[in-house]
Amino acid sequence: MIAISHVGIRTVFFSGLWLFMIIAFFHVFYREDLTSSSGQTDSLLDTRQQFKDVEVRVHKEFNIDPEERFLAYFAHSGFHNQRVALENALLLAKILNRTLLMPPILFGPPIPWARFDKLYEKLLVSTKMGLEHCWKIPDQIPLPAECLNYFSSTAVSWDFLFDMEPIREWHKIVDRWEPSYGWLSQNLRISLDEDFHFIKDTTLFDYRIHDSSFGSPQNVKYKRKFDIKELEEIDKKVLHLGSLFGLHRVTVEKPDSVEHAKFIGKHLIPHNTIIQNAADSIVEQLGGIGNFIGLHIRVSDGFFVTTARENVDTIYRRIVKSNTNLTLEDLNILEGDTHDQDTLMGGSIHDNETKINRHLEERGYSNDRVQCRKSLHPTNAGINT
Repeated sequence: MIAISHVGIRTVFFSGLWLFMIIAFFHVFYREDLTSSSGQTDSLLDTRQQFKDVEVRVHKEFNIDPEERFLAYFAHSGFHNQRVALENALLLAKILNRTLLMPPILFGPPIPWARFDKLYEKLLVSTKMGLEHCWKIPDQIPLPAECLNYFSSTAVSWDFLFDMEPIREWHKIVDRWEPSYGWLSQNLRISLDEDFHFIKDTTLFDYRIHDSSFGSPQNVKYKRKFDIKELEEIDKKVLHLGSLFGLHRVTVEKPDSVEHAKFIGKHLIPHNTIIQNAADSIVEQLGGIGNFIGLHIRVSDGFFVTTARENVDTIYRRIVKSNTNLTLEDLNILEGDTHDQDTLMGGSIHDNETKINRHLEERGYSNDRVQCRKSLHPTNAGINT
């Protein structure tokens, strides 16, 4: 059995993505200040000259066949979750032979999953339709209420971050730039009352879709199971689901479906020269390929907040164990006996510097091997974190 997997995310690439978003964010907020201030320094002017506008929305023209049928879903949560949902949506659309109505990437404060109708409401209020005047307001004028959150989020085409052409040639996609049903009705020339079939989710892991009636038993994480045949029998022009996020959300066993899954996995990969260049710069600053370890650890919300310190400490120790011959005792000494706090506190490293130096010598470690690139703490602390 094959389900879409999400292994091998290029940590460096997405670090570059975040760097690009920070630069873009800075440009939006401060470009007026940089041009209007009379007291600018040459270095500030030089910095500004490095910025340039980048088109992040790639608009694709489309024609609608009167007999065409569509698959729609709601995007939510962070970028990685949206990518998982897109992979599932592409696979399901291909199997059902429905044109995929693809929402853009939503960047900004994540819109968390909610029940179908509630999520629809959240997506509606997050759109910038009708707020085109917000970005034209001069800096010296206070923003009106409707514009207060205008600059905190944006929608980006998948074509900006990925090479979508092979996928678009493989299966038809229509970009759904607005979440409203009205936008769909107007652009697809269909009726909301007559042409929509909704499958509404009431929990995050509500339904699972399988291409075989004799497949594996119901996954305990999902409440309901739909066979592809059930969905194929729906004759409405638009089949609209809620969330499609989740591993094993669309699980396939038939040979054709398996090949579709492989195609998506092969082609839905990051491809953006701007971000790649930023990522290359980060790699160089970190010492080059093979000289650092990148991690993506969720620590800021939900269950992950309460377990963050323990998780970070566990992962850190596993990395040290797999990449050095240090024992736990060695590590505790090098940390200044602060393991219970999970982080270095106060001046513990400085207070134990003599002890650390002696231990390093006994273990045969050379200070030349552990030079810290920044003055975060003494270079002879052994493990730079």
